[in-house]
Amino acid sequence: MSSVRGALVLTSGGAITDSGIATVTGALTATTNAGDSAITLNQLAVTGAVGVTTDGTGNATLINATQLDFATTDVGGDLSATVTTGGIIDTGTITVDGTSAFITVIADEDILLDSTNVLTGAVSFTTVGTTGDVTLDNGTTALNLGVSTVRGALVLTSGGAITD
Repeated sequence: MSSVRGALVLTSGGAITDSGIATVTGALTATTNAGDSAITLNQLAVTGAVGVTTDGTGNATLINATQLDFATTDVGGDLSATVTTGGIIDTGTITVDGTSAFITVIADEDILLDSTNVLTGAVSFTTVGTTGDVTLDNGTTALNLGVSTVRGALVLTSGGAITD
């Protein structure tokens, strides 16, 4: 288990992974800069914004114990984001070249991605309960809606076509 009081910045020429709970009371920035390397952080407890950047076609998997607030994020492969308590929001632009999956585990938590995002692959959402809403602004990029389970309202904005 690691605990950081403040911001945590990770930069690697290879993959970035965790082997225990990483508690961060500030922002987390994780960047791979070589070899199509992936970011797999599936034991997070970050209370600040989280921004990830992968090299080339690298994938990113994030599982956070609290609300997940996306800072500017650029993933060349696929993105999977899960929160075990709280919702998912963005304060920065999310750019994903592959597929994107956004999942809330606790009932009635929302996914609010209202920055001008650029999600080019299939995008899927999962909320549970009876009022887990989803809002996505995909800017001028066409939106391909993947298999989704949304228990509340679904609001999608795209400057291009919206398909499933």
